[in-house]
Amino acid sequence: MAFQITTLLPTIKSLLAMTEVENALPVVLDLVSEYTGAERGCLELYDETGGIAFKRA
Repeated sequence: MAFQITTLLPTIKSLLAMTEVENALPVVLDLVSEYTGAERGCLELYDETGGIAFKRA
């Protein structure tokens, strides 16, 4: 499932700024999965330019 997460980007950026990326990524994936209803293992996250910021299949 691909989902435009523009509304979540400020929250994600804040999480990444507060901690190391490796520690924040599981939290970000859970947040996006809960918000979109997508399975945690199948996500494509896009940045504000429309480019894929993260992809997990």
